[in-house]
Amino acid sequence: MNDAQLLRYSRHILLNELGDLGQQRLLDSHALVIGAGGLGCSAALFLAASGVGHITLLEKPARQSQPNTDRASG
Repeated sequence: MNDAQLLRYSRHILLNELGDLGQQRLLDSHALVIGAGGLGCSAALFLAASGVGHITLLEKPARQSQPNTDRASG
């Protein structure tokens, strides 16, 4: 961890259950969030705040009905 990360995650590191080794493992981890709706959006926010190093958001493209095509592409 660099100095900026140590400062940012200092409260996490102070936790006996996590410590510096646990925080480093979080920074080295990768999480996949499927769906960026209400729950997925919140989950991604909390994963980022906890220090997960890489987060991939996977969202299925929304279906577009024919009447909305002009408005959506313009």
